[in-house]
Amino acid sequence: MFTPEEGLVPDSVRRAMALDISVLSLDDRQAVMNRIQSGLRDLLGTKERVLVLPERLAGVMRIALGALFAPGEKVLVVEAGEQGLQYSNAAQAQGLEVVALPITWGEAVKPKEVENALARWPEINAVLVQAVDLSTTAMHPVQDIARLCRQSGKMAVIDATGLLGSAPVLMDRWGLDCVLCASGPGTLLPSGMSFLALSWQAHEKSLERGGIIAWTDDIEEGTDFFEKAFRGPPVNMLLGLDESLRLLLEDQEKNHLRHKALAAMVRNGISRMGLELLVRSNHALSASAVMLPPGIDQHRLLQTARDDYQVIMAGGQGRLSGRLVRIGHAGSIRWQEVLAGLLALRESYLRCGGISGSRDYLEKAWEAYSRTMNSVYD
Repeated sequence: MFTPEEGLVPDSVRRAMALDISVLSLDDRQAVMNRIQSGLRDLLGTKERVLVLPERLAGVMRIALGALFAPGEKVLVVEAGEQGLQYSNAAQAQGLEVVALPITWGEAVKPKEVENALARWPEINAVLVQAVDLSTTAMHPVQDIARLCRQSGKMAVIDATGLLGSAPVLMDRWGLDCVLCASGPGTLLPSGMSFLALSWQAHEKSLERGGIIAWTDDIEEGTDFFEKAFRGPPVNMLLGLDESLRLLLEDQEKNHLRHKALAAMVRNGISRMGLELLVRSNHALSASAVMLPPGIDQHRLLQTARDDYQVIMAGGQGRLSGRLVRIGHAGSIRWQEVLAGLLALRESYLRCGGISGSRDYLEKAWEAYSRTMNSVYD
């Protein structure tokens, strides 16, 4: 499974999700929720409370925008891919006035472009941007954007979905006001759950609009905690989250280095094949996008990889539909599986009429991985 939105779930997480909750005592249940809250705070780099919501990304975005901004307030949305367009639509659906900042798909927004937009429209209240746009696999400079927001008194609303798990997320240190992200490869979980954290200032602002209605982990004596808490996320997802956080937090530095090495492996292998990467710099560590030459049928290539090599990749979205292949390499994917994915990509490409004379692309990909993993010891 090599898609940016869905990934392989580790065996230990699957086993946790299969547990019979009826055998857990009230104290056990409280311990699970305490570990989840502590783990999410560590993962997002914040001391603030992290809400767990039974929503996909579009749903948690709607909740966050509705709680933070009144209809008519103006927000700046970075439109650098299909996700940016979706955020503009979500903001407009909440009655917000959107100032769109269109960026060439496949490029990262420049801090100066955000600074110029904020200077031109001083009434803007917030900047909405994805740390990683998974439709293009470009990574945006959220730290610089957050700094600009602090300097101008604006709120920084960040989607960290494509960043979480593959690179550090430091909400408090970077000065982010709202961080939201969805479960998926980076969290070692299936999709269907989202996380939302607000800074103290953002929380105070949300109270002006009634706050965010969500489940809590406060237990009242005599209350069936799971019955109360799990009106939201399914029980099995929370048990899986408890285990996935344990895995993610065991050695974050090593995990981030591994993702950097996997990205280097994929990008070097693709380049060696003679294919073009959509994002040349400022690329994600969780996914890569490969441009297809004219005449290569994206759907046929993906179907060939699925049927003949049992490798599932994703196609382009929006205006890039039919023009590229997206390869996710976040989460529990190992280097051996990435090599198999590269083999499936090249063979499927050749069977669809493509040309690649390289015979050492797997060796070069492995060299890039090994060189990156060993760089910490140099």
